[in-house]
Amino acid sequence: MPISMDDSLPDNIGEFRAAVFDVDGTLARDDSQISDRTIEALARLADTGVDIIIATGRTAPAAVSILHRVGVSGYAIACNGAITVHTDQDEPVSTMPIRDEVFDAAVEYCRSADVQVAIFTPTALHCDRQAEAWHFLHESNEGMIPHVADPTSVPQRDRLKFMIYVSREQDPIVGPELRRRFPAVMKTLPEYYEINEPGVDKWVGVEAALNDLGIAPEEALGMGDSENDLSWLPRIGMPIAMGNAFDSVKAECRYQIGGNEEDRAAAFIERWADHREMAGLAEPVDNIA
Repeated sequence: MPISMDDSLPDNIGEFRAAVFDVDGTLARDDSQISDRTIEALARLADTGVDIIIATGRTAPAAVSILHRVGVSGYAIACNGAITVHTDQDEPVSTMPIRDEVFDAAVEYCRSADVQVAIFTPTALHCDRQAEAWHFLHESNEGMIPHVADPTSVPQRDRLKFMIYVSREQDPIVGPELRRRFPAVMKTLPEYYEINEPGVDKWVGVEAALNDLGIAPEEALGMGDSENDLSWLPRIGMPIAMGNAFDSVKAECRYQIGGNEEDRAAAFIERWADHREMAGLAEPVDNIA
C-alpha cells in the first residue's frame, strides 16, 4: 500500500521538473469542477519552473481550457491519449482514432445491452440520447453541449474515445462482458467504461510530451485515480494516488494523498511550490499562455 502523505512531501521532491495531472477524480471535485484554489496552486508551481502537463479523459478543448485558466502554455493529453495538443499550436500534435472493427463491435454490443454511449471527437461530444451521460459530459467539459446523434454518424477519423454509461444495476452483467469483449476497456469512474483504439493510452501522450520538453520520466511527478492512469503512473519517477483512487491504482503508487473532494491535490501542490520557493529552486520558464 502507498505511504500516506497528506501534510508532507517526498524527501526527493527537488528532483522533479514536470508535473502530470489527471483531472476527474484528481484535480476536479466530484461536481467535475476544478477549484480556484487548485488553479492558483498550479500557477504558483509553474512560476517556479515546473512544467505542467494535463493528462485526462476529457475532450481536448476542455483540457486546454485548464492550462488557459492556469495561465501557462503546455501539453494537454486528452481522450485518454487519443489526442495530444499544445496550447501554442493550432493543430493537434497527434490524433489516434478508433478503427471501424473495434468501433462497430462496441456499438453493436452497447445497443444489445441498452447502455448509453458517448463519442469524443477532436472538438465535440456526441451522445446517443439525452440522459445521464449527456448531463455528466456537459458538466465535466467546460460547458460543452453534447450533440445527440447516432454514434455511427461520426466520421471514423474523428472517433477518438468511446464512453459507456453503465448503471450500478447493469454493471454486474455489462461490466464483465465489456472486459471480455474489449480487453483494453478501462473503468474510469464508478459508472463509466471507456474504449480507445488498442495500444492508445495516456502514456503515449505523456511520453511524447516529456521527450519534447527534454525531461526524463524519472524527473516527473504525477497524480491519478482510475484505470486510465495505470498506463503512465508506474512509468514516472513519483506516482501519487488520490485517496479516492481505485485500489489497482494505489497498488502502483509510492504515495497517497487525501481525496479529490477536499482539494488535497491543491494542498500538495501548494506545499511543493512553498518548498521550491524557500529552497531557492524557483527558476521560472517562459510558459505564459
